[in-house]
Amino acid sequence: MSWGTVLNRALDYPGVYLDAQWLWWVLPAGLAITVAAIGLAVLGVALEPRSNPRWECT
Repeated sequence: MSWGTVLNRALDYPGVYLDAQWLWWVLPAGLAITVAAIGLAVLGVALEPRSNPRWECT
């Protein structure tokens, strides 16, 4: 099951934010997506000077 599917199924439940179920369904999948996106962005920024020789760090 993908993280997006987990979020989609959790948000189909009408009371997901009214009880403790959001701690097990929404929070882990949302944090995983956030960490993956930020990690890929940081990796792209770190690899940019190596892949583009005209890149000037000022």
